[in-house]
Formats: sequence, C-alpha cells, structure tokens
Amino acid sequence: MTAYVVKRLLSLIPVLLVVGVVAFGLVHLTPGDPAAYMLGPDATPEDLARVRHQLGLDRPLHVQFLQFVVRGLQGDLGRSIFLDKPVTTALAERAEPTLMLALLSEAVALAIAVPAGVLAAWRRNTWVDRLVMALALAGISIPSFWLGLNLILWLAVKWRLFPVAGYVSPARDLLRSLQYLALPAVTLGSVHAGLIARMTRTAMIDVIREDHVRTARAKGLSEARVLIRHVLRNALVPVLTVVGISLSLLIGGAVVVETVFNIPGMGSLVVASVQRRDYPVIQGAVLATATVYVLVNLLVDIAYAALDPRIRYD
Repeated sequence: MTAYVVKRLLSLIPVLLVVGVVAFGLVHLTPGDPAAYMLGPDATPEDLARVRHQLGLDRPLHVQFLQFVVRGLQGDLGRSIFLDKPVTTALAERAEPTLMLALLSEAVALAIAVPAGVLAAWRRNTWVDRLVMALALAGISIPSFWLGLNLILWLAVKWRLFPVAGYVSPARDLLRSLQYLALPAVTLGSVHAGLIARMTRTAMIDVIREDHVRTARAKGLSEARVLIRHVLRNALVPVLTVVGISLSLLIGGAVVVETVFNIPGMGSLVVASVQRRDYPVIQGAVLATATVYVLVNLLVDIAYAALDPRIRYD
C-alpha cells in the first residue's frame, strides 16, 4: 500500500505539469490585458508599455512560462497583480469558505442520496422507486442558480429562517457559520444527491440479486440488516467512486453558488481574477484545484481496499 501511495503521489508531478501548460496557454491566449484593465481607457501607449514591463508581460511567452515552471517547482505560484500579495496567500485566505461549502454540500448530498437510493432499490419497480428516481432526475436537472435564488426568496426573505447571503468563519461562530452555509450547501448538494442516489440504487439492485443475500434472508435475518450489512456495504465501492468525483466537482464548481450567496471563496476570487486578467491567480487556482482532485481520488482508491478486502495494491 505504501508503495502504491508513493507511486500515485509521484504521478502528481506530470499531471500538474500538463495542467500548468494548459492553464498558462489558455490564460495568455485569451484576449485581454491586465495593464489596460489597471490603467483604464484613458491610458496612453507609453503608460501601457511601462506597466507591461513592470509586470514582465513584455517578455517572450516561453520565458514567462519557464519562470512560471521554475517558481512553481519551488512552491511559488507568483504574486497577484491586483491584490499585491503572493498567490498562495490569496488562495489560502479564500480556501476556508470553499472547503466548508464543499464538505457541507457533500454531507447534504450523502444524507439525502444514500437513504433514497436504498429505499428505491428495496422498493424497486414500484411507485416509491419511480418517485425517488423522478426527484433524483429533478435534482440533477434544476440549475443551481435557479434553486439558490428560490431558496433565498422563500426561506431567507419571506420566512426569514436563514441569512440571505454572506459568510461567517466557523472559528468565529460555528452556529452562525452553519446558518450562513445551510442554503448554499442545500443548493449545491441537491445536484449531486440526484447522481449519487441513482448510482446507489443501481449498485444495490446488482448486489440484491447475488446468492449471499438470498442466503442471509434464508437464515432469517431482518430485511433492514440484510440491506445495510450485506447489500449496502458491498454496493459502496461504485458509490464511493461517484462520491469522490462529486467532491472534486463541488470544490471546482462552487463558482456559481458562491456568486449567488456572496461567499468570499475561491470561486468568487477566480471570477474576479478572470474579469481583470490576473494571470498568476488564475493559474494558481487551476493548479490547486487539480491537486485537490488528484488527492481526493487517491483517498477514494485507498478507501476501496478498506471496503472490499479483495482489492489489493501490491
């Protein structure tokens, strides 16, 4: 197992190199000029040239890329053009709201999806199954911004059950933090709940038909014990794959929800950086998201062995 983990961690290097090349290329090929954004429409060509020189944007692209790679290997993602601080510091300051939102959204999705998937599999081909799958399809299909705005309208504005928007750090006040994150977590988690529920149902139905389940029932075990101990546990491996992918997507896809609920996370930082062409922050955010994605999938692979003893990474 240790050799496998080390091998996967080493494989992170070429992955990040490819992601870095793509991020650098897309950012610099996209129309726009940070110097023009900083100086405004009245800037003279001389002023633009001076600021581009100060930012190093007048150097050839291959020189800028080599500097980006060398600094990246040293753990330095550069300095934000507009925030005037290291990119790693800017990302670290915005990481907490995004991680809190992603983890709570995943918790909401699992709390809804796993029981719903088990219920649909247990009552398969009945009206209960069809109702649960229809709700799951609705959860996947409804746009997150539309759901978020409606939750704000009904639960925050009309009934005043939750704050309209904003963020409070859990280190400052845990209860208030959960109140502020409740609606964003439901908004983001409902989309992934539908996907996980459908996968749970499919995996459960496959396991229910196996011989060891019939044997467990023949022994007189209760239906709840058969479903949870003998069916759900063996069906968790494919479900865990979807959970790992959804958690990675939650971190990278929180941009819309953070914008709707005015959460100062990495998503809103990336949107602002794209609008003002803050190249170092965009590149750093892409690399950070790719790193999280790879590490989450590594944890999922390790969890496979814990769930199914037949899986070995020798």
